[in-house]
Parts: sequence; structure tokens; C-alpha cells
Amino acid sequence: MRGLRGLPLVLVLVVQDSLPRAEAAYPCSSDAHCQYANCNDISCSSSHSRCNNGVWDASCSSGSCRWENNNCPDPPACEPGTFSAQGDGKNGGGNKACIDCPAGTYSASGAADCTSCPAGKSSYSGAAVCCGAGEYASPGDTSCSACPAGKYSNVSGASECSGNCAAGTYSLTTGATNSSVCIPRCGRGFFSTSTGEAVFFSETCFPCPLGFDAPSGSTTPTNCTCAAGFFGPAGGPCEPCPSGTYKAEAGSAAFCTSCPISGQWSPTRSVSSSDCMVIPKATVSEVCPKPPVQHFGEPRFKRCRLPWTWDDLYAGHHNGSITYYQGSLGMLRVTGRFETWVCLKGDPCANDLTDTFFCYVYEEQERKFVPWGPNVVLRLLTMPVTQDEVLHLRAENKEIKAENKEIKAENKKLKAKDKKLEANLTALEANLTALNNEIEEIKALISSMTGN
Repeated sequence: MRGLRGLPLVLVLVVQDSLPRAEAAYPCSSDAHCQYANCNDISCSSSHSRCNNGVWDASCSSGSCRWENNNCPDPPACEPGTFSAQGDGKNGGGNKACIDCPAGTYSASGAADCTSCPAGKSSYSGAAVCCGAGEYASPGDTSCSACPAGKYSNVSGASECSGNCAAGTYSLTTGATNSSVCIPRCGRGFFSTSTGEAVFFSETCFPCPLGFDAPSGSTTPTNCTCAAGFFGPAGGPCEPCPSGTYKAEAGSAAFCTSCPISGQWSPTRSVSSSDCMVIPKATVSEVCPKPPVQHFGEPRFKRCRLPWTWDDLYAGHHNGSITYYQGSLGMLRVTGRFETWVCLKGDPCANDLTDTFFCYVYEEQERKFVPWGPNVVLRLLTMPVTQDEVLHLRAENKEIKAENKEIKAENKKLKAKDKKLEANLTALEANLTALNNEIEEIKALISSMTGN
């Protein structure tokens, strides 16, 4: 059995059953059917061309290449950011297709026209939403997003936040409208070349070489110069300021500044004139007029170790946690190697209860402290009594006075007892004398009675 146009009936039914159905429809025309994307008309017979996506490939006989009942399916709604030139919000084909909203306007889905952006906001062509400064909306977005931390936008209607915090800066602020929110990052002694950063410190912060420094927010290795407390030419090498000198600022320098007052000392790598201090002079012992010459680093003191650096000693001196004294080795000085001694209070190697200082010498070449010996032997200095010790002695003296008072009171009691005992002894002696007299009288009486 043959059906329409000589095709088997079952084939015709399959084709007809596969045709799309639509509740609404556009009437077809003789030059273009169903003009919107992906809409294919019914195939013509093998002797004719066919309609492709609603547009004629070639002329077909009248009535052919039409949808069922001469109607096309209803086209989809216009996408957000577009509108229909036909005024119906439908995305038809050809001249009936939706077009982008112009810049400064926006639309929702199925819009017949575009709406102007409110004051203070704008949009780009084809945008579905209007955004203000500090916001953005990517194509297809139906709402605005705040610029992320590290970025900013100083224009309205942006599709992205094009402003980045410059190298060496960062920002935690979202929705920023300018670069004023960007502040230095990484900290002193580091530099960073990356932009748009949202954290203070990360793997993009690169350290300056040892002995160099750079201000926070530095962006290049050339910002690294000799740190405060170090001296040297631009580019290095940088050496620590020797004892008795200081350097307050980072930068190249041929030498460090000497302490302002003659006789002042400062630790190596000092950064301020306030680091300079007058070290109490060592008082030579009357018993031993000259410090005995000792071999530095004797094996018997190999267990002794000063665990701090000059910086640690100085910091401890300022906060009161470390008590130490230092001075020049004088005639024992070995220039460039052993020049300074340090005596540390409370050192475990100090073996005398009355003098808890143990002394070290500083090895300049290896930059370490070498044990010398206990101060009770070296007699490098006689320490002034500290305020704590004065208070302790006063407390002890007060206790001694109280004890003396008690002893005196006890002595007074004992003397009173002695006086009473003495009186008793005198009375007893008188009684004994009287008794002896009575005995003598009795003897005389007996003798007279017996005639003897």
C-alpha cells in the first residue's frame, strides 16, 4: 500500500509522528518557514530541494516544505540581555531573531524591550543586569558580584574587575572601587612581583639575602640593601656593625657610626645610639692585682656554653632577664679574633656561691662565645650590689635585729633569775652560818654537862 507521494504509509506516519507539536504557532510564508535556529521543515520529495532551518535551499512547489497545517512551532523566549524586535519577546529566525540590549540597558528572559539602568549603575551590550562601581557581571549572569579581594573596579557596568592591587600590595576588601584599599604586603626583608594579591604573606613573598633588608611592599630584589646593623656597598656583601658602633637605617654604607660617647660599648649589629651603653669597669682584685692569663676554651670548660647571640644578650639586658658585663681584653686581645670578654650572671659553670659569674670571650672569626673561666678565678670585675640584693640584705638585717632583740630579752630574764638565785644563795649561806653557830653552842653545852 502506497501513501502520500508514493512513500510507504508507515514511513509517512513515522515522519508525521516525529513532527514537533506546538500550542502557539507562526504562519508559514512562501520564502521562509519557521525562521529560528534548529527548526527543520518537512523534507521535500526526492525531486525537489528541502527547507533547511526554516530557510529555502531552493524553490519547492507550492504547498511543499511546510509544517503540518501550515504552522510552525512556537520559538523560544529571548535570553536575558536580549529583546525581540517584533515586540513579542520571541527568538524567531532571520529578521525575527532576538538582539542584544544596548549598553546602559538590561532585560530579563522573554523581554519585548530593554530597560534603562538606574542612576549610578550601567551595563555593557547584551547584559542581563546593571552593576555599579566595585561590582561586575559576567555574560549570562543575572546578578552582580562584588569585586573579590585584591581587585577593584572604578567603572560601572563592568563584565570583570580589571583593577588589580599593584605588586607589593594586597587588599582584604571586597567590592573595592579604587586602589586606595591596597596596602604593603610581605613585611620587611621581603619583596613580591605578583599583582592582585589578597593575603599579606604567601609563597609569592621572596626573602632578601642574609644581612639585607627591604621595606614592606618592596617589588624587586634591588630594593634589598644592607639592613640596619649591617654595612656594605650597594648589592653587598653586608657585614655586621662591630661592637661599639651602630647603623640605624637600611642602605649601603662604607662603615657604621661610632657610639656617641667615648668608652661606650654596643653589641655587634646595633641599630641605634640607644644601644650604646657604659659598661661598668672591672675592678681588679686586691688579692690578685692582674687577671691571670688563661688559655681560652680550655678542655675543662668544654661543657660550658653561652647559648645566646649578642642581640639576645642586649635584649635580655633591656628587659631585665639577663645580667651580663663586657669589656675589652686589653693586653690579652688578639686583633681580629679575640677582642671582647663577657661575664654572665647565674651561669651554670659558675662554681662559687658568692660569685655566680662565668666569663667568655667572643671569637670574631667564627662568631661564637668561647668559655674562659669563672670570675671568682679571673677576678675580671667586682660586681656592685644590685637593688634586689640590697633589699634582700635589708630583710636579712631586719631578721637579725629581731633575733638580737629576742636574745637581749632572754638575757634580761636570765639576769633576773641570776639575781634571784644570788639572793637565795646569800640567804642560804646565812642560814648555814646560823646553823653552824647553833651546832657550836650545842657542843659547848654538852661539854659542860659531861665535865669534859
